[in-house]
Amino acid sequence: MRRRDLIAALVGAVAWPLGADAQSAQVPRIGVLGLDAIDPVGRPEMNALKQGLQKLGWVEGHNLQIEDRAHGGEPDRMQAAARELIGLHCGVIVASTTPVVAALVKETHTIPIVFGYVGDPIGSGFVQSFARLEAM
Repeated sequence: MRRRDLIAALVGAVAWPLGADAQSAQVPRIGVLGLDAIDPVGRPEMNALKQGLQKLGWVEGHNLQIEDRAHGGEPDRMQAAARELIGLHCGVIVASTTPVVAALVKETHTIPIVFGYVGDPIGSGFVQSFARLEAM
């Protein structure tokens, strides 16, 4: 499966928590960590995420706010960006890799984290099982 297809497939999972916020006056907020829009690798993935959300009726700047944070591969910046996204009270956070998910899990167990490129999410302690996909 191509990376863009994987990101697009995750859009449904990302959009689910947004419906819960639809009743509130605030615009729902998605946090994104690791799909750096200025990075040549992350740019197509971020575009795929936005296009998938638009197909579901979620348009950035209209009825959705996307908080995109870069970390440059630096662990300290990654942890600071994770902490910042948690502080923004995002409804869901999209993460790219195992280190990014690990940084987010250190900061929250209540905000859903959608990830695509984690080699062993059970062994890493991010989820209990594939059947339930509950955070540990």
